[in-house]
Amino acid sequence: SAPSGGKMSQEDIEKLLAANSPEPAPEPAPATESAPSGGKMSQEDIEKLLAATNEPLEDELPKEPATAESAPSGGKMSQDDIEALLNSMHEEASK
Repeated sequence: SAPSGGKMSQEDIEKLLAANSPEPAPEPAPATESAPSGGKMSQEDIEKLLAATNEPLEDELPKEPATAESAPSGGKMSQDDIEALLNSMHEEASK
């Protein structure tokens, strides 16, 4: 049920959360433990994730403040936004 390379879409996460909890839970299921606010990640979480993902490249990649612009909901990004950002960063890194 996770078609895109082991990642879950926002919709998949919401279905999973709905299935795991009879009423809307303030905290998501452990499956989304790195995404504390209902399947969304905070800017800080994303930066930590990107730093961990790109550790060998961190010296050559400047921290991009532009990431905040692509985060429409008060500094939070959807899973799709994160995947798109990671994909674009990997493409840049492989040039």
